Amino acid sequence: MDIFFLDDQNYLITVDYFSNYWEIDYLKDLQSETVIAKMKSQFARQGIPECVISDNGTQFTSELFSQFSKKWNFQHKTSSPGYAQSNGKAENAVRTAKRLLKKAKADRKDPYLAILDLRNTPDQDGSSPVQKLMSRRTRNRLPTTSKLLKPKVEKGVFENIKIKKERQELQYNKSARDLKPLQVGDKVRIFRFHDKQWNLEGKETAEEK
Repeated sequence: MDIFFLDDQNYLITVDYFSNYWEIDYLKDLQSETVIAKMKSQFARQGIPECVISDNGTQFTSELFSQFSKKWNFQHKTSSPGYAQSNGKAENAVRTAKRLLKKAKADRKDPYLAILDLRNTPDQDGSSPVQKLMSRRTRNRLPTTSKLLKPKVEKGVFENIKIKKERQELQYNKSARDLKPLQVGDKVRIFRFHDKQWNLEGKETAEEK
C-alpha cells in the first residue's frame, strides 16, 4: 500500500504482489481512520491478506492501525525509511496509476475505463492482472466472446512469474554489492525520517547500535 498526491487530492493505492492488480481509493484526509475504512472495504471484497507492506507514514504507524492489524489478523511490515525500493511494488503501481490518470485527463477520457483496460492487458508472462487474481477476464468495450469470459485457471502462471523474478534478481545482482560488516568503533550516520535528512553528527558505534 502507498499514499500518493495528484491534482490536489490524496489517494490510497493497494496492489497485490502476485498479480500486479491494483486499486485506488480517494482519501478525504490522511487520518488513520480514513485509510482503515478504505482498507476494510478492499478486504471485504478480496479477503484479508496475510501481510500488508507500507511505508512509515503516520497513518500506518499509529496505535489505531496497530489495533486494526491485530483485530483483522494480518501482519504489517513497513519499508526501510528513505529506501523506496523496499516497497517497490507499491512505488511502481503509483507511477503507473499517475501516468494513466494524467493521460486520461489530458485525453478527456474516463479514467475507470482506462483502468479496466489496463487490468485486462497481459503482462510479460502472458496473462493479465485480473486473470491472475480472479482466474477470468473481465468484460470491457472490446468485442469478446462469452467463451473467453468464462472462469479459467491459467496454467504455468506461477512458473512464468518465478522465471521473471529470477531474471530481475540476476540483473540487479550484477551491480549490487554487499556492505562490509560494521566493526566496533565505526562511525555511522543516522537517517532522520521525519525531515528526510542524514545526521552527520551520528557517532554511535556498532556495539551501541
